Amino acid sequence: MTFTHLPERSRFLSLSIVLFAAAAAFFLMASPVHAATDTWVATSSGNWSSASNWSLGAAPTASDTALFSTSSTQNALIDTGITIGGLEITSGYTGTIAQGSGNAIAIGTSTASFGLSQAGGVFAGSTSTDALTVNGPLSLTGGSFTSTAGTLSLSGDFTNAGGSFNSASGTFQFAATSTITGSTTFANVELGNYNNNLTLTIATGTVLTVRGTTTFATAYTAVSFQGGGE
Repeated sequence: MTFTHLPERSRFLSLSIVLFAAAAAFFLMASPVHAATDTWVATSSGNWSSASNWSLGAAPTASDTALFSTSSTQNALIDTGITIGGLEITSGYTGTIAQGSGNAIAIGTSTASFGLSQAGGVFAGSTSTDALTVNGPLSLTGGSFTSTAGTLSLSGDFTNAGGSFNSASGTFQFAATSTITGSTTFANVELGNYNNNLTLTIATGTVLTVRGTTTFATAYTAVSFQGGGE
């Protein structure tokens, strides 16, 4: 009897091992991808695309946060179109990050949406009509930020709590529901995108000024304003 049941048990054990391995593989595949931090370490002013200028030995990818800190205060030229998970500029960074002409920037993806955070240094958007897309929050607490002369599209909260914000001659697009904190002057504003309506919550004490035009993405875009005032 014992020998009769061994093959069946062996098949059961084999099947169990296979199912366990398959389940483990599934959970590993389903686990979220955690963004790595790729720090700017250039020894002199250099190009974003140069692998040696980054701590990971390669320019940041769509799952990475690009970090500018005291590790290197050298200037960086974004010399190619980039898609990264996030951009963090700390108060210790004193250099300039410039968006080169002809190079679109996309910050934030489905797996990494740190957004853009600036506490120091200078961010200089393109003087051409190059896109700057932030899929996540944009927070300015220090330093100097100049937007692109094209369109800065934001899908997240906007905080202007320090430093200086210059919208240049471009358009600031609130592409998704957002909370706006900090009085700010914009050149032009576009509300919504071609896919969704949105709610803009304006924090108490926040005054928004538009020097140029305010437009809706389409005739069917619905915008709800909340909050504001003193």
